[in-house]
Amino acid sequence: MSESTVLYKVENRIATITLNRPDKHNAMNYDLANDLHAAMIQADADDEVRVIVFTGAGKSFCVGADISAIARSNARASSAAPDGAPAPKPRNMSKLFWPMDAGIRPDFQATHNYFPMIGKPIICMINGATAGVGISYACFSDMRFSADDVTFAAGFVQRGIAAEWGTSWILPKLIGHGNASDFLLSGRKVKAPEALQMGLLNRIVPRDKLEEVTYEYAANIATWCAPVSLRLQKRQIWESYYQTLGESNMMFKDFTKICGATEDLREAGISFMEKRPPNFKGR
Repeated sequence: MSESTVLYKVENRIATITLNRPDKHNAMNYDLANDLHAAMIQADADDEVRVIVFTGAGKSFCVGADISAIARSNARASSAAPDGAPAPKPRNMSKLFWPMDAGIRPDFQATHNYFPMIGKPIICMINGATAGVGISYACFSDMRFSADDVTFAAGFVQRGIAAEWGTSWILPKLIGHGNASDFLLSGRKVKAPEALQMGLLNRIVPRDKLEEVTYEYAANIATWCAPVSLRLQKRQIWESYYQTLGESNMMFKDFTKICGATEDLREAGISFMEKRPPNFKGR
């Protein structure tokens, strides 16, 4: 990945992935989308990483797609076509950038809403304005901690386009049908306190405390939660949208066998009895 596009660091078993186009308010373009995917896959594969904090550089989290960059790219492609030849097809953000994995639910492999297939918790630390596809990325994170002065907007309807990348699927599940309709069909801006009341956010924090609160929460997960159990329970949550209660119970039984075969199950019991932090190995 390009360090100038996405910043990646690991400290204390927490991976921090930062969108790094602050001069463009982290507007999403092709390179940023690809680099973000690469960073998430890297964190998922790293045994030293237990939890992911996902944020943006500068004053914004992500204000949506970089429309100007897409328009310029398409214009260049059209002008480069030889005389009499059909212009190359414009690049569009609906194209999948990476091969599909047959072992993963196809629903969770789309270009901008693949976070459910990442096996580690993703905490979206929302540091500034969030709109368009930025809303989708935030919603498909597992948790959302926001500065208390952030503004959210899913203004697709005001731009004459459809709600992007599963936003119309996930929002009713997070905030209910009525709130999702209000948010999407009006295109209005919502401030952080109202977003918290709706259920869009897990918590809001004074701006100067956002990192402290977010990383304290992430450190708690990294210290006290068994990695195998964590991965399986995240999958249980996301798969529940497609399951009956019976199917959920069958998954629980299968996953109980997996957890029962781990060294970490024994360590969880011993550390609890000894009143100390566990030394989980992830196996």
